[in-house]
Amino acid sequence: MQSVAIVRWPKDAERRTEFALRRMPCLWLVEAGAEPPVIEAWEDWIRLPADEHDVLARTQNLERLCRPVLLDDAILYNSLGSVALPVAEAVVVHALLEGAGRLVARQELEIALWPEGAPTARALHDLIYRLRRRLEPLQLNVFSERGRGFVLGVALESADTTESPDEE
Repeated sequence: MQSVAIVRWPKDAERRTEFALRRMPCLWLVEAGAEPPVIEAWEDWIRLPADEHDVLARTQNLERLCRPVLLDDAILYNSLGSVALPVAEAVVVHALLEGAGRLVARQELEIALWPEGAPTARALHDLIYRLRRRLEPLQLNVFSERGRGFVLGVALESADTTESPDEE
């Protein structure tokens, strides 16, 4: 879903706000003798000089911790918390997580939800609209490419759920 930024502390400390706003996981390489940062969600640090394998292990751990996970096919969890999902929304989230950042086609989601055909032409629109609202506390959003499909990603800002569900 997202990569980990590997940056030096305190040299690149001014970029911390940028990473926080983008919800970008960050591994701080702490210069010898420098006081390490107090880490926030989605951060870790390691003191230099650091073994290459240790840096790799820490970045992989951050990626794993930051990746949203669907538990028991009904609860979406990430480092900010969890939300319970109705069955249909869980089906969509499962497909989007399986897509791992790629665009998941509308048709693929519709078939997964309704093998015999969608109950209405607006059914997927309405479901995505409700899902976007439910994902706000986790700072996740369902992004769309009009008419083609959807991808699950980190919300750079709070999702605007006041728009009509027609707006994809």
